[in-house]
Amino acid sequence: MAANKDQIIRIQIIESIPSDFYIENLEGITAETLTVRKIGYKIKLQFGNNSKTKTIKTTIEIDAEIKETHQTLFGIKSTCIFSTPDFDSIVNETNEVVAPQDFIRKLFNISVGGARGMLAVHLADTKLKHITLPLLNMDELKKES
Repeated sequence: MAANKDQIIRIQIIESIPSDFYIENLEGITAETLTVRKIGYKIKLQFGNNSKTKTIKTTIEIDAEIKETHQTLFGIKSTCIFSTPDFDSIVNETNEVVAPQDFIRKLFNISVGGARGMLAVHLADTKLKHITLPLLNMDELKKES
């Protein structure tokens, strides 16, 4: 049975963890010369589920670079695992997610918020401590196959 658009779907965050983080050599880069507006982000979102554990998984990979030179600055990969008592209404018999897009978008927003906090922790003692991941409009992200 597919979830309908107006159905309330309850979720619980099981875990939100960074699985990878890197920061490049920042020689020659100063906080004064590198402002938030000069940084571009490449973001990859993945969505999946596990019918045995009845959990939903989101994975986010974020790479930051200087827009003008395309010099890579840092990146993070994080994973969030969610559980829901409504799993059977949002995943069909063929293990395909049939949840409303608003629900999936909310899971990604939660996941991006977690990644934003993880980045703040990782960048806290660096020249990039003033950089934060900006708010994202999920509708504006390009979908790639």
